[in-house]
Amino acid sequence: MAWFKRKTKGIHTSTEEKKDTPEGLWHKTPTGKIIDTEELENNSFVSPEDGFHIRIGSQEYFNILFDDKFKEIDENIKAKDP
Repeated sequence: MAWFKRKTKGIHTSTEEKKDTPEGLWHKTPTGKIIDTEELENNSFVSPEDGFHIRIGSQEYFNILFDDKFKEIDENIKAKDP
């Protein structure tokens, strides 16, 4: 069942004109819960409904630890002896 009905029949929207939902808007846990990404960030990437810990990258982890109150020095520095 459609959510709405068209006023005029026979209107066709081309595929290029259709809007897609942006990636990363929601996250689905292994238990099947769907959570808003903003809500996850506010809860330190832990699902509020089932307590599942979402895997995050280093940048997200630093943001949780330091609350954007740090200054990165020499971000492009590389080890001399890898």
